[in-house]
Amino acid sequence: MSKRILIPLVVVSVALLVTPIALKWRVTWKGSDADSETTIASIIPLTGAAAEFGGYHREAVELFVEDYNNAHKGVRRLRHVVQDSKSIPKDGVSAAQAILLTEKPVAMQVQLSGVSMAVAPIAAEKKLLLFTVAGTGSPKDIDEFAFRNYPAPEITAEETANVFLTNSANAKVAILRINDEFGLSVSAAFKRRLDQMKIPIVADETFEKIATDFRAPVTRVLGTTPTVVYLIGFGNPMGRIIVQLRELGYKGEIIGGPEIAFADVLGVAKNSAECVKYLDLAFSASNQDEPTRSFVRRYRSHFNREPTAVSAVVYDGWSLILTAIDQAGSTNANRISAELLKIREFRGVCGTLQISNERDVIYPLSPRIIRDGKPTSE
Repeated sequence: MSKRILIPLVVVSVALLVTPIALKWRVTWKGSDADSETTIASIIPLTGAAAEFGGYHREAVELFVEDYNNAHKGVRRLRHVVQDSKSIPKDGVSAAQAILLTEKPVAMQVQLSGVSMAVAPIAAEKKLLLFTVAGTGSPKDIDEFAFRNYPAPEITAEETANVFLTNSANAKVAILRINDEFGLSVSAAFKRRLDQMKIPIVADETFEKIATDFRAPVTRVLGTTPTVVYLIGFGNPMGRIIVQLRELGYKGEIIGGPEIAFADVLGVAKNSAECVKYLDLAFSASNQDEPTRSFVRRYRSHFNREPTAVSAVVYDGWSLILTAIDQAGSTNANRISAELLKIREFRGVCGTLQISNERDVIYPLSPRIIRDGKPTSE
C-alpha cells in the first residue's frame, strides 16, 4: 500500500518556496546593528527516557546554525543555547529559568509534551516565541506566540485508525500507552475515532516511562484477547513492551505512531518488531529531491549516521522561524508571529508544508512497516 496523508503539524513557514539547505534564505533584515545577533534557546531531553529525541534534535540545530551563519556572513549571526530537561517537566522549568538568568533569547524551543506545558507560562511571561516539539497542547490554548512543531495527536491518531483499521470491522483493539499528557491525548483521539468506526476497544492500559518490566499491563491487555494492540509512547519502554507482547504469545497486529521506529525502540525490540505497522512522517533519507538530498548528505557527513524524521522536522522548523525573523526585520515576538501566520507553503527537507489557522502545519504522513529490523514503506 502506498499512501500519503496530510495532517496538521506545527511549524512555521514562509510565503515563498525556499531551499534552506542550499543556503538560499531571502535576507531582508532591517533591524539595527544591535540586533545583528539572534539567540534562540532549546530545552530538550539530552538525558532521561527521551534522550534519543534530544540527541537528534541537537544535531539538527547544530547543522542549521552552521548553514544559517554561513549564509548570513556580514549580515547577522545566530546563537543557540541549550539546556537539558532530563525528560522531566520540573527539570525543564529549571532549565528555562537558568537560561533566562544569563541570556535574552528571542524564541524558546521546547521538546516533549509535559515539558512544553510546564515551560509555557515562563515563555508567555517573557513574551517569547514558543516553539514546541510536542504532541499535546494546542498552540492557541498555550499562548498567543506559541507554535507546535510535531504532529497534532488528534489528527495523527485518527489517521492511524483510518489507515490501519478501516477494513477491520471485526477487530478487537487494545491500547497500551505511556502515562503522561502525550499518551492521554493520543489515546483520547484514537478512541473517539474508533467509536465512530464502531470498532470495540477491549483494553486501555498505561505504563510508566521509568519502568523496566511491563508484564503486568501487557498481561492485562492480552487477557482481553485483542486482535490489534495500539502502542503510544517512546524510547526503551516501547521496545521492551513489543518484546514482552511477543514473549507472552501475542500474534496479532501491533500498530503505532512515528515514535515506534526510533533506534532505541528497534534496538531493544529486535526481531519482535517484525511487521509492526505505524504511521510516520513522509520524510525519507533516500529521497533524491532537493533540499532533502543535500540535507541528508550533510547530516551524514557531520554526524556519521542517518537523520531521522525528528532531525528533519527540527531543521525545517528552525529554517522557517529564522526566515520569518528575517522577513519581519525584527526580533519582536508579535511581529515574528504575524509573519508566521501569513504562511501558505514552504518547501523544506520534509517536503512541501502548509500552515493552518491553528498554528499547525499540514504535513505529509505515510504508512510504514518494520521488515528485517528496518522501517520500509508498506
